[in-house]
Amino acid sequence: MGLAFLALFAASGQRRTSSAVAVGAPVLDLVATDDTGRPFALAALRGRPVLLKFFRGHWCPYCTAELRRWEAELRPALDAQGVAIVAVCADDAAEIRVGRAKHGLRATMLPDPDLAITDRFGLRNPRNFAPRPGIVIPLPIPTTILVDAAGIVRWIDQATDYMRRSDPQRVLAAVRAAHRAASTGSFVPPG
Repeated sequence: MGLAFLALFAASGQRRTSSAVAVGAPVLDLVATDDTGRPFALAALRGRPVLLKFFRGHWCPYCTAELRRWEAELRPALDAQGVAIVAVCADDAAEIRVGRAKHGLRATMLPDPDLAITDRFGLRNPRNFAPRPGIVIPLPIPTTILVDAAGIVRWIDQATDYMRRSDPQRVLAAVRAAHRAASTGSFVPPG
């Protein structure tokens, strides 16, 4: 366990990548199967805002802590504004179901073990995790994409250090700014 932690710590620095989506542009369509085997299409959520979360896996304590905080601190406000949470994870469906139960997560969970969705969005971490020689695990960069009800990307938050994540209040500020923009026509992202 000590060597794995040291390897994780050494690989904590990651540079930002240019994602395949940009603030102010339409989000890419996303069609997949969720962790329960049901078909999912991001376009089916058009008409409501979406927080699209790319995370490393349920084995990552930083990822699960972030999602648990979203459930505890953001869920009531997100539900009140009709915001859907869709999480894309490098785990397979069985691992996601175990993680969902363990961490009490209600988000739509999309398995992405081959990183096909992650690659489509341009969010693969250029640094792979190698827990031991001969084992290389490619991972996504932890990223949050806020999509408004019209399918336009309003905010992107990308970690440069997988151990540091956005404060839930910062996420909520972006959601509130997007909600105000829907009624006023101008979006001012949080600082």
